[in-house]
Amino acid sequence: MGRLRLLLALSVIASHVGPILGFELIGGSLAVQSFFIISGFYMSLILNEKYIGPNSSFKLFITNRLLRLYPVYLVVLVLTLVVVVIIGHNSSDSSYPILDEYAYAGPDKLSSIFLVFTNIFIWGQDLVMFLGINSDTGKLFFTDNFWNTSPKLYNFLFIPQGWSLALEMTFYLIAPFLLRKRVRFVCIIILLSLAVRIIIYYLLALRNDPWTYRFFPSELTFFLFGCISYRIYQTLNTMKIPKIAGLLTLATVIGLTMIYPILPQSSLQIFHFHLKDILYIGCIIFSTPVLFIISKKNKFDFKIGELSYPVYIVHLLIAKICGALAVGIFNNPFSIIVLSIIAAYLLNKAVVEPIDRLRQKRLTKTCN
Repeated sequence: MGRLRLLLALSVIASHVGPILGFELIGGSLAVQSFFIISGFYMSLILNEKYIGPNSSFKLFITNRLLRLYPVYLVVLVLTLVVVVIIGHNSSDSSYPILDEYAYAGPDKLSSIFLVFTNIFIWGQDLVMFLGINSDTGKLFFTDNFWNTSPKLYNFLFIPQGWSLALEMTFYLIAPFLLRKRVRFVCIIILLSLAVRIIIYYLLALRNDPWTYRFFPSELTFFLFGCISYRIYQTLNTMKIPKIAGLLTLATVIGLTMIYPILPQSSLQIFHFHLKDILYIGCIIFSTPVLFIISKKNKFDFKIGELSYPVYIVHLLIAKICGALAVGIFNNPFSIIVLSIIAAYLLNKAVVEPIDRLRQKRLTKTCN
């Protein structure tokens, strides 16, 4: 399971900095939606098996989830601010926040408050993708296509990939009220979420990013697919999964991730998803329970998986540093991957592991 999570994080990096040793993997959008499925699986697991009895309070669940996300995010945010100041204001890298954007657009008071708030607290970073900024007045405005705005508001985010964390955190707020329900109820919510996607895509003809994968009501489908995956796990966990079946499942999902770009692009589409996208999503839903069963006692796999979140958060900072160094040995996708993994390992040792011990102690105290 951990190997898949890290591979998905590498897919996001490849979409930002270029193919890794020639491998493009599955792209950023599909990787993020796959993460949503896995998140739905894990939240279903812990809400039904860990946050129960004396541990079932909403406050304990939410605060522990925020302790999982915020420390690494805040450390990388501070490091990013330091790097931006050191490197200087001038940069042609439009995918990375630069202080020039603030100076050029001159956000008004309310816009500045919003941008400072969302950069620090994550909440609202998904909303950034539905907004533009008027460079003459400094005011924010809603837009159905942020790609047509200038300057693009996501350039004001110091960790622009944090928008997906905003969706995660929104999901955490409602997860305890959804994931403990019967499968029938979950399926009804999935249908409602799909109905929202139908309205957006077919009736309103909003078929561009951010509507295709950043709008929470329609993205909720993927989180809840993870809940269905957990229910499959509950059934499979009562059986003995042959080791060969687990290894074949792992080989299949990793192999599909690697060869995804060369799979034929069929003319059949459901929303913006091609047949191979649907195949991959189905593969994640049905392979996740098996992969979790065969790896849940594997400490090495766990350590590998724990790299995925800090790798995801830190990689654009590493890419910026490598670009500023302008040295060929560093400024290439493979070097960025290696350095991102090293940085993630250090973040885990310095930040994640101490915080995780605190999180577990909170559960123990509650049990007592």
